[in-house]
Amino acid sequence: MYLSKVEHWKRHIVLFIFVLFFSITEKAMAGNCIDIISQAIEKKDVSNLTSSIEGNVVLSLPGAQANYSSAQAEMLLSDFFRKMDVKQVTLHRRGETSLVQYAIGEVSTTKGNFKLYISVKKADGQCILKELRIEK
Repeated sequence: MYLSKVEHWKRHIVLFIFVLFFSITEKAMAGNCIDIISQAIEKKDVSNLTSSIEGNVVLSLPGAQANYSSAQAEMLLSDFFRKMDVKQVTLHRRGETSLVQYAIGEVSTTKGNFKLYISVKKADGQCILKELRIEK
């Protein structure tokens, strides 16, 4: 009887560790979408940014604010990065709901600092960029 109680507790402990590990891993993976997008902005990697767009994206840049296709967003982002030499991206806040991950931060360029807002939907393991705002 004593041995079965010990085995019972061992199973509970193993199950607890298993659940804890996967919940931590899931939280870490949740941040990856935001990290991928913010790193692409910092590296001025337009192809990586636009590959995250499925359908249209809400894009707000100086002089351009609307829903754009991936091809349109690529042209606008290329133009922005050509004009503004991005030095650093800093994320101040992150959050998530069951459907969306978001981050608020700042983009530092040679021509000043810009507010940054990123909204990403994660579906089937893919990061889908839904909204990107880089505004004064």
